[in-house]
Amino acid sequence: IESVPIVTFDPNKRTLLNTRLFAQHEYSLLPNKLLVTYGARVDHDPYSGAQFAPNARLLWKISDRSSSWLAASRAVRAPSRLEADAGVNITYLGAPWRGMINPGARIIEKVTALETGWRSQVRQNLSLDVAAFVHRYDPLLGLDQYFYENPDAVISSTEVNGNTLTTVRLGRA
Repeated sequence: IESVPIVTFDPNKRTLLNTRLFAQHEYSLLPNKLLVTYGARVDHDPYSGAQFAPNARLLWKISDRSSSWLAASRAVRAPSRLEADAGVNITYLGAPWRGMINPGARIIEKVTALETGWRSQVRQNLSLDVAAFVHRYDPLLGLDQYFYENPDAVISSTEVNGNTLTTVRLGRA
C-alpha cells in the first residue's frame, strides 16, 4: 500500500495469511419436529492469532407452516490492516502529529449473541417472521468524546464497553 501525506502504513508492505476451519452438524432430536444444529469456526490471522466461534441452534417445527427457533453463538472480528498499521498524519500548531487507530492491533472485538424467533408461512408467497435478540459485545472498539473535545491532548483514548483504553494515540511524528 502506497502511503499518502495524510495516511501512512507502517510497514507499507506486509504479507498476511488468514486461515479458517469450519465444522457443523445437524441432529434430529424428534423426527420432523425438533432439530439441533451445532458447529464451530476457528479463525487464525496474524494480528489476533486463533479465535474460536461456536454456535448452536434449536428448531421446533410447530406445523407444516410454522416454526420457532433459539440460537446462541459467539463471533469475533479481528483487526484490519487499516486499524493495525495505518496512521493519520496532521500538522497542529505548526508541529507534525501522527494518530494511530489500534496500535499493535491489541483489541479484538467479540460478540455473544442470543436469538429467538418464530416464522409462519401465511400464504404461498407471504411469510411472517418475528425475532428477538441480544448481542453483547466485549470489547466494542469506538472513539470516546475526549478525542474530539481535547485536540491539544498528546494521548487520546478509546472507549471499550465503558472502560477507557489508550489505543488511539497522538504523538509527535
